[in-house]
Amino acid sequence: MLTDSDGGTPDKLPPCIEEAPDHNSNCSTPASPIVGRIIGREADASDLLLRIGAGSDQGITKAWRAMVVSGPDPKDEAVSGGEVQIISIDKTRIRGKTKLTAGQIDANPYVKFVPAPK
Repeated sequence: MLTDSDGGTPDKLPPCIEEAPDHNSNCSTPASPIVGRIIGREADASDLLLRIGAGSDQGITKAWRAMVVSGPDPKDEAVSGGEVQIISIDKTRIRGKTKLTAGQIDANPYVKFVPAPK
């Protein structure tokens, strides 16, 4: 059973914030994956820097995992080697980097964000 530092029960903890359930141990259901569209890219040494249309307004944090996927559905498969390292997040945009090529990004312009396990 969840308790707070004073030995209380979950009903004494803050209520679940549905928009960002990974921030609250009192939430019973994990956040759902979110898919954002890649809205820009640029080469940087051996990486490709990405600008992605998603952000903290959707509850995404740097603790979430990110990967390039083949389509806009959260059930779409991850592209092999398409891990994305989140560099920065603002309310509506995420900057990340990947080892994929520009051609691979053009063919697969979506990134799926998955909440970190609790």
